[in-house]
Amino acid sequence: MNLFAQTPPTGMMDVLKIPGLCFLIGIGLWYGGLVFESKTEKSWLKWTAFIPLVIGTFIGLQETIQVSDYIYQQTLTNRKTLYAHYLALALPATAIATIVGWHFYLKRSGAYDRL
Repeated sequence: MNLFAQTPPTGMMDVLKIPGLCFLIGIGLWYGGLVFESKTEKSWLKWTAFIPLVIGTFIGLQETIQVSDYIYQQTLTNRKTLYAHYLALALPATAIATIVGWHFYLKRSGAYDRL
């Protein structure tokens, strides 16, 4: 997606670049925070993972809203690019749900009691 002009994307990576990067950074921060907590004490570091994930979700939501326009769909080159617009929202949103579920699983299993 070109943020400064309304030109259609030429491929999947044009659509998934920012949400995918936010997804990787968010999961990396969460996992790094878990490793840091296992070696030291409780930390707020893992919760900073929500910052890039929320940013990626908002950008993915804009992509999904944009692809719902029929005229915009006709400018896309192939179906993979069309599906990438939906994946741009699904990646960070799924990561947020996974992190919340992972947190409750660790809390229920007593992993936080050992810290």
